[in-house]
Amino acid sequence: MANTEPQEPASNFQADDEISMDAVWTIVSWAWAKRYLLLVGVIIGGGIGLVNALTAPKTYTAAVRILPSIDSSSAFSFPGLSSLGMGLGPVPTYEPMFERIILSDSIMDGVIEREWSTKDGSKVFLADIYSIYPESSEKHEKIKAQEKLKTVFRGSAISFKRDQLTGFMELQVKVPNDPVVAASVANHLVGALQEILLQQHDSLTESRRGFLEKRFLTVTEELLSAEEDLAAFEKANRNYSHSPNLLREYSRLKREVDVYLIVWTEIQKQIELVQISNQHSSPRVVVIDSATPPVSPSGPKRRLMVILGVILGGFFMVVVILTFKVFSVARTKIVTRN
Repeated sequence: MANTEPQEPASNFQADDEISMDAVWTIVSWAWAKRYLLLVGVIIGGGIGLVNALTAPKTYTAAVRILPSIDSSSAFSFPGLSSLGMGLGPVPTYEPMFERIILSDSIMDGVIEREWSTKDGSKVFLADIYSIYPESSEKHEKIKAQEKLKTVFRGSAISFKRDQLTGFMELQVKVPNDPVVAASVANHLVGALQEILLQQHDSLTESRRGFLEKRFLTVTEELLSAEEDLAAFEKANRNYSHSPNLLREYSRLKREVDVYLIVWTEIQKQIELVQISNQHSSPRVVVIDSATPPVSPSGPKRRLMVILGVILGGFFMVVVILTFKVFSVARTKIVTRN
């Protein structure tokens, strides 16, 4: 059935476009009529941006480039045990955990409680650099100040970049006023990361070795028991080959001994591999480039701050002009009606 709904004429769309263009030109004319106010807003905004740019402290960014490595040693994969249903599960990879470890309270506490050498040879705490102190000597105020300092430092000082093509990971530390502190903190964070990963590696190795040694003793007892049962059967049934039933029993006992012997041999190999791996243990991060004190500051971006101040000042003044104009027009209409 044909559509009988009335079609809106094209002239209406043209009228809407004309109305919208008229509204735009009206707004532009209002703003241009008060252009001196717009200029004042631009000057004020630019001045505020300039003052902030000149008074903002210089910030220095130091970077450490590292290469995360994944431990694929056979001492941890246990392929033989996995095939026998004795695997310990997938080996964890630590790369996704690096950021969480570095930002953890255990490392952050060490950073804020340590004194750092500055470019002039003096010693400072991070609380001195960020001017975050407890309001009183009470314990809860000290804890509150420490938590605030850790939050500020995590949010503004530490950043991570990862190159998906090369696999390199870059840890950046941005500190106000002192390039030496920035480089020292960055190197310290990577060192703390290496230490934690090494401790975790040794703990995991010790846990696996304990599991294997315990399992080795159990399998040894089961193997000896199976061998004794087989020997007792052979002694009691010297002509077992002539009896089908005795032959089946002999085959069962022999298979049991063979299975325990395979498991026993595999566990013994894995214990030796774990011991070798523990002797050659190494951190799971390789430092490609250590942090050095940056020569030039990375911030503040003074030109950008001034430009942003000019834009925001002009925009704010446009809003003010339009607001007063709208109220003026509305008030005139009300007076006219009355």
